[in-house]
Amino acid sequence: MKYISIGKFKKSFIYIILSVVFLILKDSLYGFNYLYSLKEIILFNSDTQKLFSQHILIHNTFNYFGALIISFFFHRYEKKTSENENNLLLSRTSSNRSSNIILIHMNSDKDFTTKKSFIIFLCVIISWIIEELSIESYTLILKDLDFWMFELFIITLFHKKMFKVEIYKHQKLAMLINIIPCFLKIIAIILGFHKTLEEYPIFYVVKPFFIPIGIILFFMLITLRSYINAKIKWYMDLKYISPHKLLMYYGTIGTLICLIICIISSFNECSISDRSITSFICNVTSNRKEFFIENFSIYFSRFEKKEILEELARILLGMIAFFFNKYFYILIIKCLTPVYVVFSIPIFYFIQKSILLINTLICEHKCFMVDKNIIHIKFILDISGDFISLIGFLIYLEIIIFNFCGLNYNINDEISRRSYDESYGIEQRSLSLVSENESEIGD
Repeated sequence: MKYISIGKFKKSFIYIILSVVFLILKDSLYGFNYLYSLKEIILFNSDTQKLFSQHILIHNTFNYFGALIISFFFHRYEKKTSENENNLLLSRTSSNRSSNIILIHMNSDKDFTTKKSFIIFLCVIISWIIEELSIESYTLILKDLDFWMFELFIITLFHKKMFKVEIYKHQKLAMLINIIPCFLKIIAIILGFHKTLEEYPIFYVVKPFFIPIGIILFFMLITLRSYINAKIKWYMDLKYISPHKLLMYYGTIGTLICLIICIISSFNECSISDRSITSFICNVTSNRKEFFIENFSIYFSRFEKKEILEELARILLGMIAFFFNKYFYILIIKCLTPVYVVFSIPIFYFIQKSILLINTLICEHKCFMVDKNIIHIKFILDISGDFISLIGFLIYLEIIIFNFCGLNYNINDEISRRSYDESYGIEQRSLSLVSENESEIGD
């Protein structure tokens, strides 16, 4: 008996991989690194383009607008294709029953029966965008305090309550394994206080009292995200809202929210003091050493002839990468469950760190750009935590199967096998009863 076996890779799992790929592509447009210790990954590497990378909210505005435009054309194509198929089916059938079935799908655009249900839906979308922007800002300020490992527990509970599903033994094991990276992250946070890292901008080191505040805030944000993901699944499954239509609402509201924030922040200069929270949020700097969260005037003043094409290319690629990242994100929720969205987090972090390490080895012929053992240890702890979480998630996904202690009893293949055996047994018993009855009649 094999104690460990490899399960099937479902086709729908490719959505998780594609979501991560497009997220890494999006991040590479604006640049990413690890405590400035590895060679930065950035597609447009000029000094002016690095200044453009400071304009996170303006780029987000373009990205949300791009999601609106692309999803609109996808939705129109989907609607036209659906109408053509329905017209073809209607012309081929005269059965009232068949026609009624078709008309249900034709009328699926009427998603909301009341004004109240539509307002609730808009509140969910607004909460989704605010949660996204908040977590993005959080990772800039309190990056090491993002205990995303616990999101698997939270989303599993939401999913269980909302869709009345059971949590199986192998899934509980995966959640327990996911606690190990939490301890590694705590060690990495403690190492952040080492005196050799004083020159690196780590906010929680300067303001230690923000650690409990930050952790509580992050738990609130991932709880909100878990609820929103479960609600998105509910709208797609029970209200028949298509991913493209969902992204149209998402893109429209996201564009408006980002635009409003950009306009307000353009007229409000930040008051910067040494290592204050504003020094981590207000990254946009003018030539007069003024600091802003975002500023349209500074953004457009940086346009030069040679830089315009690069920035336009970055905007266009950013819009495409952002759309497909969100599109596959929604398909994960629709075709799998909201729980599977959490699996993309360690995959993303593990691949991102691996790319940084490989890029540094190829370009610099060494593992790290700086010779500081504390940074090396922090990096190893972080990537090890990502890898352990990845193993846990592979168990949850039933790609790694433990064939002992009943851990394989409720995996999909075993449930299907038992169902077949039971059905086959019932069929055999029925046949034996029929043959017995026939023999009795013959007698």
